[in-house]
Amino acid sequence: MLYYVRNKPADYSSQSLNLNFEGCYYYPIIQHATLDQDRPMGDKYTFRPHTHNLYHIVLYTRPGGFYHKNNQDFSVQAGMVVLVSPKEVHEFHTNRGEAIYSEITFSYETHDRLCLTLPIVKLLSLYAGAELGMNHDPEHLTPALTRELRVMFRQLTDYLRSDSPLANFHSRRTLGQIFTFLITNICKVHGAAQSSGHYDLQQVKHHIETHFTDTLRVGDLAERANLSPGYFLRLFKKTYGVSPIDYQQSLRIETAKTLLRATHLQCNEIAHRVGYEDVFFFHRVFKKNVGMPPKQYRLSELENQPPSIKKPKT
Repeated sequence: MLYYVRNKPADYSSQSLNLNFEGCYYYPIIQHATLDQDRPMGDKYTFRPHTHNLYHIVLYTRPGGFYHKNNQDFSVQAGMVVLVSPKEVHEFHTNRGEAIYSEITFSYETHDRLCLTLPIVKLLSLYAGAELGMNHDPEHLTPALTRELRVMFRQLTDYLRSDSPLANFHSRRTLGQIFTFLITNICKVHGAAQSSGHYDLQQVKHHIETHFTDTLRVGDLAERANLSPGYFLRLFKKTYGVSPIDYQQSLRIETAKTLLRATHLQCNEIAHRVGYEDVFFFHRVFKKNVGMPPKQYRLSELENQPPSIKKPKT
């Protein structure tokens, strides 16, 4: 069994994995980590359901006994992942069974010790930039995924116990990898299409994103989605808040803005690259969506750059 408990002041030097939420800047602080804990550490009377302002990620690798969460007892199974948010009542070694588990306990705090108390799924949503939910609570991993996650726990514990100047950076980076694992393997995206029809709609949306410079027709897109044109238009707008053609146009305009900022291409060449054969039409559409012509947009972005990288005046 490997064990780590933070015994030094919190290290705020690394910017990795920091979080800005509602005007406050939060830093991840890993409080302790355990790898392959097979017994309670302490008197049995100290192991009772409790709550605090910390997050827990727990992986069980051997079954036995129960764990407690939110006034319920759950039978422990190998490959079980348990996520606990601040203020949730919990206990991981209830009834002192035969289970083996690994655990990461961390908080998100400001310099003034203000703790973030969002549910852990909301925390992962902020990290992912998408609204997430849980597939199952608790989640059961396959043996291969269980081994993969345990390796990350081992790496994190090793970094936490290291005296390397980069230990804090690597610890945060590994915690981020664990977040990514959880998002990929046990979370679901709210609003993501689940039915076969909606799955076809997602495929059409992806097709628009990869072919936005082409001439796209509603009838062809509807056929890809296996829907009638009228129903396809209504469903696409209901699902994504915009019509397919307007979505295509938004992709063209965003790409044009990127090219105006990042290249020295002429406006007519940019128009052609994003799919507009008529340069004058491109100018009208761009101004309608951005509020200014392409050349003015380029100049305004240039003015927002530091003086040292502005284009020299001639």
